Amino acid sequence: MKQKPYLLLIFLIIIGFTTCGIDEYYYLPQIPQGSETATEVSIRLPSVSSTFYYASTYIIFYKIYLSNEVLLTTIHPTDFSIISSSLTNDWNTLARFLDTTTTNVPTRSDFSNRGYFELQFETSNLLRFTPGSTSDRDLNILFHPTEPAEILLDEIPRGNILRNDITFEPQPDRDFYSTPELRSNENAGSGNPYNHDIAAVPGSNTGTAPYSYVSMYILTSGTNPTNFNPIFSKPTHLGVFLLYPYF
Repeated sequence: MKQKPYLLLIFLIIIGFTTCGIDEYYYLPQIPQGSETATEVSIRLPSVSSTFYYASTYIIFYKIYLSNEVLLTTIHPTDFSIISSSLTNDWNTLARFLDTTTTNVPTRSDFSNRGYFELQFETSNLLRFTPGSTSDRDLNILFHPTEPAEILLDEIPRGNILRNDITFEPQPDRDFYSTPELRSNENAGSGNPYNHDIAAVPGSNTGTAPYSYVSMYILTSGTNPTNFNPIFSKPTHLGVFLLYPYF
């Protein structure tokens, strides 16, 4: 009779393992790398199978970097140090999430802690998934020398891409083009009400930089159906692009 409590304990442990089990791991597929030129990025957004029913949208994180140097050709990672050491440092920090041989995936704070913000669009819910759709979609972002940067979806213009304005006041406005107000080192960073999405020229907190660039990452986003926390795929770097003045 003295053994019965031990048998009961063993039974309860077995029941615990069989009923609780191990939490299921939810992940989202990484978007394949696209192609880029000095003024455009093109990427195919794959349809998401019903296996990933918890996926909801694609999101893009961006950050603007001020620079004393100009690059007019396609920009590669080996060029980042020419533009800004801040760009290089951010790239090196986020690169671990790009590695396709690992399972490292970011959280939103991994981007926000580096000063990256979620890109906005003139068309609401532009990159949200269409339920039941099995078609890939073609995404293009164009950086025009004569007008603000715009986005095309399936070759249809969908308006300008917009800077985030939820927690700060982007100067001079939300469009992506180069102006003295945008290139102000004094207005850059989180220490003022204005351009939190911009990194000043390293070592400079006054004056106006002659050039500005934007770096962008795209991810698949969804919600963990068990704990309802947001989850992301591994990011894909869309590239770094020079912002042109708009007259």
